[in-house]
Amino acid sequence: MSRRAVRPVVWLAASFLAVLAGFVLYFNFWFYPALGMSGFSRADSEAALGRAALGYARSTGMAMEGFDLVKFREVEGGEAYVWGAAVMSPKAADLTGKRVLVWVYLTFVNFRRSWVRVDAQILAAPGSDVYYEPGKPGQLERARRAFMKIVLEELRRFREVWS
Repeated sequence: MSRRAVRPVVWLAASFLAVLAGFVLYFNFWFYPALGMSGFSRADSEAALGRAALGYARSTGMAMEGFDLVKFREVEGGEAYVWGAAVMSPKAADLTGKRVLVWVYLTFVNFRRSWVRVDAQILAAPGSDVYYEPGKPGQLERARRAFMKIVLEELRRFREVWS
């Protein structure tokens, strides 16, 4: 293959990767955080938190049972935050069947005039202790697991949007 024939392929691949990276950034920083939150005012913080937790539950195959903890904080400048620990139980047979706590965190964005998701994740997830045990597993295995956790979270977000 000549050098001139390789250049268009390289440019095409680089362009595709740039467009893909742009889509992932747009999805994660603009589209997904506000998905389904536009109807909630600042006063509807608990309803917005429930909506975010329910979306998480549906995308992971869990059933939401309610909240164990809900906190609301308003600070100077008009910003507001709400967070809570949602109690969920797995529906899938491959999980242990135990209840889990899911941390859900939202912030009110003034220029959007709506709540947006900041974070939602299982607290003390099975297998998360591996990051805190020195030497077990090795550094490469930890990096691989952390990368897979990021990829699986991204896939969960896509499932939440398109389910």
